[in-house]
Amino acid sequence: MEMQSRGSDELLKEALRSGPRPIDDRMIEYLARKIRTIDVNDILVKGTPRPDWLKAVLLPGDAQAAGALAGELLQDLHREDKAVPVKISVLTRGIPWPEQFKVELEIGQGPA
Repeated sequence: MEMQSRGSDELLKEALRSGPRPIDDRMIEYLARKIRTIDVNDILVKGTPRPDWLKAVLLPGDAQAAGALAGELLQDLHREDKAVPVKISVLTRGIPWPEQFKVELEIGQGPA
């Protein structure tokens, strides 16, 4: 009996062959507008001329601001392009009592 290939398997193979998906210009413009008033600690970009991976470390302030920013970013970036993976982490700064919270944002397929 001959085994037939499944459509989902073929789509996965095609996606892996084509490489990382570039980050859409609308997503970059949205992110630039969103973080305009936030302290940006670091931004790393991979991919020229079209970026396919971006990592930013943002310092919005207290826990409420960090939570609100993380929620808005997750909701809005997912709406922009569902095919580009988004990872958001909220971390504390200050030991033993957190003084500030940072939001780490990673968009796209990570570097190899």
